[in-house]
Amino acid sequence: MREDCYNTLMQNFVFDLYGTLIDIRTDESDPDFRRDFAAFFESCIGADVDVWRFLEEGSFCDDDFKEIDFAVQMRRIFEMCGKAADDATIVSLANFFRKRSTLRLALYDGVKETLLSLRARGCGLYVLSNAQALFTLPELEELGIAGCFDGVEISSDFGYKKPCALFFERLLDKYSLDASRCVYVGNDIVADIIPAKKLGMRTVYIHTEISPPEDSVQAAAATADVVIDGDFRALRASLEAFV
Repeated sequence: MREDCYNTLMQNFVFDLYGTLIDIRTDESDPDFRRDFAAFFESCIGADVDVWRFLEEGSFCDDDFKEIDFAVQMRRIFEMCGKAADDATIVSLANFFRKRSTLRLALYDGVKETLLSLRARGCGLYVLSNAQALFTLPELEELGIAGCFDGVEISSDFGYKKPCALFFERLLDKYSLDASRCVYVGNDIVADIIPAKKLGMRTVYIHTEISPPEDSVQAAAATADVVIDGDFRALRASLEAFV
């Protein structure tokens, strides 16, 4: 930990979600899931459609930072088949897709207490996550932390994902945040820590089981102001020390 990392009082904390606050495990390659989602999609569209072929073809993008929106993908498939999908149908498809492919969804130990403690100290709390809004917003409600945040920015809504600097800048501009008064917390060196650092935020890296395999505590120490090795109680203490 760098000796000067607490020298400036911080007021805002920006969090990555999955792998940082939320422990999630999904398997979208499972044959049973793929079969069941295809059958559910066909029941919604009322036609025999190879939904996986459409999804795989529609997911190609020559811009690594571009984000694909699940809702847009679903609507396009309907349109290509001469059908129309209302909002309720899109939500049903998203719910089925996410629930059926999710093996685990839980807050890491002490996360809610940490968020409530920071709020009680008058801090602003924000989310900046690579995710699908149709999946993530209901999960925040389900896990009981939706009301903890002053702002939630999801890449599917913006169209670009981390580590794209534009996504970080959107958060700062939208909520009139001073980067030098923000601490960014994430579990991915490339997607979270490096871009946040470049914008002038202080950074806290937490290494978890779903951090990128190439990440390590030793590698993170070269960039992040604070490095935590999977201890969420230690994370709380470190964040509170910034206030």
